[in-house]
Amino acid sequence: MPNNYEVVLAIDILEHFEKQDGIKFLELIKRRCSKHALVSTPKNFIEQHVEANPFEDHRSHWVQQDLENAGFVEILPNQESWIAVYSA
Repeated sequence: MPNNYEVVLAIDILEHFEKQDGIKFLELIKRRCSKHALVSTPKNFIEQHVEANPFEDHRSHWVQQDLENAGFVEILPNQESWIAVYSA
């Protein structure tokens, strides 16, 4: 059933996706999970490779325009991270 949740929080996970997979993830949130979402990702790319857990590797860098293109038009002020809000 679509939109089962009041809000989806995706805090510091986008950078762990390849960019195209991250875009698909954001679309899935909007289309299937919730009418409201808050997503954060670091403003600066931080190189991270974790041999013990490759899922912790940073694979992409996101900028404000990427989030706006995905429909997240409200960007909250923060020095370290992009904090983007989606509301249908």
